[in-house]
Amino acid sequence: MIEIIDIVLWFFSLLAVYGAVLNVLKKGSCFWVWTICNIFWLIYDIVTSQIARAILDFMNLVTSTWGIIACFKKRNQK
Repeated sequence: MIEIIDIVLWFFSLLAVYGAVLNVLKKGSCFWVWTICNIFWLIYDIVTSQIARAILDFMNLVTSTWGIIACFKKRNQK
């Protein structure tokens, strides 16, 4: 039987893939999608004591936030 957590894990996995597709299409919204996913995975990995994975998710969160900032700067320079 599929549990709610399995559905949530699949949702955020697929959402991250959608973010990658947006990145290929050069859509700045990919960074927002990735940031949401990274926050979820960071919390999930901390709760499940996957510290090494949580560190990776934290670094991904930093880079996705950096992408959001870079897009805003680029947009404001136009």
